Amino acid sequence: MKLNIDKNKVYQTIEGFGFFGARDCWWESDDPAHFYSDEWLKLILEDLGITMWRNEIYPNNPVDSNISVQPQSGNWYKQKDAVVALVKRAKELDIPLKIILSVWSPPGEWKVDCTDIWNDYENADLTRSKPYPFTKEGGTLSPKHYVDYGNWLVAALDMYRKAGVEVYALSLQNEAMFWEPYNSCAYTHDWYCELLKNVVPVIKKSYPDVKIFGSENMLSFEAALIHKNFRFHEAIVNDKKALENLDVFAIHGYNDGIKAEAVENHKKYWTLNTKRYFDTTGKPQWMTETSGFFEEWETEPEKPGAMDLAIAIQSSLIYGQLTAWVWWQGCEERPDYTQYFLVAKGKPGKRFYVSKQFYRYIRPDAKRVHIEAPPECKDLLCSAFIHDENKTTTIVLVNASDNEYKISLPTEGLPAMYECYRTSQNPEENCSHLGEVDAACVILPPQSITTLYHS
Repeated sequence: MKLNIDKNKVYQTIEGFGFFGARDCWWESDDPAHFYSDEWLKLILEDLGITMWRNEIYPNNPVDSNISVQPQSGNWYKQKDAVVALVKRAKELDIPLKIILSVWSPPGEWKVDCTDIWNDYENADLTRSKPYPFTKEGGTLSPKHYVDYGNWLVAALDMYRKAGVEVYALSLQNEAMFWEPYNSCAYTHDWYCELLKNVVPVIKKSYPDVKIFGSENMLSFEAALIHKNFRFHEAIVNDKKALENLDVFAIHGYNDGIKAEAVENHKKYWTLNTKRYFDTTGKPQWMTETSGFFEEWETEPEKPGAMDLAIAIQSSLIYGQLTAWVWWQGCEERPDYTQYFLVAKGKPGKRFYVSKQFYRYIRPDAKRVHIEAPPECKDLLCSAFIHDENKTTTIVLVNASDNEYKISLPTEGLPAMYECYRTSQNPEENCSHLGEVDAACVILPPQSITTLYHS
């Protein structure tokens, strides 16, 4: 069966793949050196191949609040050495690493009460008049402090710059619809538009090139248009000024902030998301947080596995035309593989290797081009990327069926041979290099992900 490739039909340009957090993502040690090591840097930069890294701006940075900041596990003192080491090593390796930052809560002294905004919107106090001097358990930013918040974010970007780190992109609020027991801050869609219109101009005055991404809301909420008071992207598209102040639409790949979106919804939701927001605005689309995929390979009810993660990433690239994909927690020092991180105590798991099939071989500035499988290749998801500067061709083939496929690829203007890498249920097959394969005959085992790479 022959796949069709049209390299003249170009879709999105990739900006990066990555994850959130340091070697131990919760910053709970008092020793800054605990959060990075040479082994960790080599693992994530040279092996996994991240090109985007997400971090939190804690509400006690860059200024110290007096009474409103509840105890924080992280601060710039702990973060700085790891951030600097990461960026330094990436530069040494000539890796175009992009640093992106999200806020979970502004300093508490600028917040007001609206703790029931999500659970009971109709009866919530939406007057934004009662002080709520806490960073945790919800609340919202007072409109009186929009400019203060903008200046605070500028100071945070200054904090990174003084350490020799240029921030690529910034989100004003993580998951703006949820009240949470940890650092959190809730907004209605109208308040979020206010936030963009009043805060972003303050930031852009000092940092005109930093990209503003948001709203980091759930994919299903925005694509399926549920929860009318929390359709942030719909509200942004309908507010010209708010839209002008957003550079990137960013989605989280959950259905509720915790559970991974069901695999059968990915094509439908990403297609709807693209139609509603990319096709109407032309603004890039990112996925900036997801987890909920377990270490087991095969799918179980309410328990998607590593193979499902491959389907999720591939679907987002094909149907969502994403230019960036960022997993939730990259690493933890816990010994077990929960559904939240890729590396446990320095040991990669299956989700690490599934991610590597994309991260390592699809580099920033690669352009996705058209590739199409014949109808008889049921459940074969294909993507292809051409990197003009690096002179590379990457083809990722996710065989989600229970059948083995033997496929061929066109060679006119394209490589005749590729290096082949595969991850499957086989415990020994973890982004394993299978040598060079002929484009005329590539075997795709059932329930596997194969990456073909030519440089």
